[in-house]
Amino acid sequence: MKYVHTSFVSGFVVKAASGTRALMSDLRLGRTASGMASGSGVQGEGAQARGTASQQSNAADNIKVVVRVRPMTSAELERGEANILTIPEDARSVDVVVPGPRGATMSRNFAFHACLPPSITQPDVFARIGVRQLLEATIAGYACTVLAYGQTGSGKTFTMSGREEVIDREQYQGDEDNDGLITRSMIYLFTRIGQLQGINFVLRTSYLEIYNEQIFDLLAADTPSQSPLPVRWEARRGFFVQGLTQVECRNLEDVFNVVRQGTHNRRVGSHEMNKDSSRSHSVMTCHVESTTSKDGQTITKYGKVSFVDLAGSERLKQSKSAGGTQLKETGSINRSLFALGKVISALGEAKGSVDNVYIPYRDSKLTKLLMDSLGGSSLALMIATCSPAQGYVEETLSTLYYATSAKNIKNKPVVQMDPQDTLVLALRREVQLLRTENTFLREQLAGKATPGYPQLDVQKPYLSLMPDDQGALSPGGNARTPSTSGKSKSGSTPLGETKGRRGTLPSMPHSAELLEKLSQPGDLSGLPKSELMRRLQDATALLHGYAMQNEQLYGEVDQLQAQHSMLQVEHQGVITDNERLEGKLERLETTFMNQSDGTSGAFTIKRQNSVAAVTATHPGFPMSSTVPNTQNSEQNAKGTRSGRK
Repeated sequence: MKYVHTSFVSGFVVKAASGTRALMSDLRLGRTASGMASGSGVQGEGAQARGTASQQSNAADNIKVVVRVRPMTSAELERGEANILTIPEDARSVDVVVPGPRGATMSRNFAFHACLPPSITQPDVFARIGVRQLLEATIAGYACTVLAYGQTGSGKTFTMSGREEVIDREQYQGDEDNDGLITRSMIYLFTRIGQLQGINFVLRTSYLEIYNEQIFDLLAADTPSQSPLPVRWEARRGFFVQGLTQVECRNLEDVFNVVRQGTHNRRVGSHEMNKDSSRSHSVMTCHVESTTSKDGQTITKYGKVSFVDLAGSERLKQSKSAGGTQLKETGSINRSLFALGKVISALGEAKGSVDNVYIPYRDSKLTKLLMDSLGGSSLALMIATCSPAQGYVEETLSTLYYATSAKNIKNKPVVQMDPQDTLVLALRREVQLLRTENTFLREQLAGKATPGYPQLDVQKPYLSLMPDDQGALSPGGNARTPSTSGKSKSGSTPLGETKGRRGTLPSMPHSAELLEKLSQPGDLSGLPKSELMRRLQDATALLHGYAMQNEQLYGEVDQLQAQHSMLQVEHQGVITDNERLEGKLERLETTFMNQSDGTSGAFTIKRQNSVAAVTATHPGFPMSSTVPNTQNSEQNAKGTRSGRK
């Protein structure tokens, strides 16, 4: 199936003008069309907006977005819910059609790289959204991310993992009909690795969850009672989880064990909208380390693919979450998703130019870990899952709006390699370029060369991994230092991260100029040998001069690296202090939230006396909202872990 960028429609079609303005405001469908004609069944001027297209962004750089619509549930059908989502035959857009009072109908069209109908099967999802190309890029050394985003109960976990009751079986070895993207991707990776000759691969997997803004290792032996893990920052690695377990997988059985253990240990709960609602965000990552030898040089690449299953956004009036633990979980989920929404909106508005834009990655641990995926160095695919029921139209529209913003996020490509190997490859390309030029000039002297300079292939190496006809994914760039001033450079690599290695230089200064000269057509066949010899001598002298300049620049870089290392030590000290203070604040917040009354423990006043004292001092103070139900909290806490023993 061919996925291409298509424009999304930004206007509305409004029929039967009476009552539509108030209904649009209630449903938050956006701006009403101006100059609407009155009368039933008459289209206003807003219909012309359906032909208005936004500017198409660069398909090689933008995050790819796919929408999956789940089927209507039996409960929704019993309530008589209307289906508000339809997908045209091209499967690249989705129409939201909302019936209103007095015959009013409002509609909007959203276009994405692919839109999947409710009838699609799990194998077809894997085949049609470009995951294979993403996995090929992982093998080639890129960092990749698949992100599931949407309302609670919209099918995120089913899309990513499959049916949890199937995975939780002791003898789970995969299920063709029900497996999600994680299991199918791991099977594909092992199949492709077995087909590649002359390359040694090592696969390591990790599985974590972010629960109540704390990170837990789902593969640790003491998962139920373990302490949360800290998030650290390093210039070379970006944000990472310290102490996270990595399990080496030698075969598919090891992978199935990892998936089963992580799914079993993840926290779930039950409420009105989803009987098996994920109460945490989960991230399953497979690191693919490949080693190959070429011309006596060993080259190691560090690819990885992460599968991010976000907890669903929910409204308390719809989910009817009980008080205590479930209420706290809902608040934590919505806060982290709000922080993610701010990052997506900021990156979407920046449209790739983030040099002077503040991106709030540090607002939550979720956005810290997704920094590399959103506007960073990963190839990224977002799967937006939606409910077709009319009762959830606000959440569905919110999901589609965020998915539309995500289409504007640009990443930059980088193969994850050892800096020493990067330098070796750069030098080899340099030598090849010089040999090509010298061979051409010698052939000109001998009168054997064809007229004009040879045309060199200067395509970027990752473009072949991203065919347009497969809806392939955008390569990303180096992780950048998160800046509180918003002045971080996208794609830049800190000088000190390789401790003086010259491999940190992205390219040789004279390569670009020579490449430009070699790419210019010209006819030298008629020139005398003396002129050709003079040009060859000039080119040799030019190369010698550039080599001298390079050596001088290398010396300056070494000095800057030494200075940068000192600054980095100081910066790391500040980060450590901040993390220590942040940990204290989190512990205080946890202690405060877990007490039946936030002030009674501090002042050793019994709960009844505390309420009476506050009421006497402040008669209008709303005590009912400040005294949680301890019994409900204890009951909800018993079932927050999956419960599958």
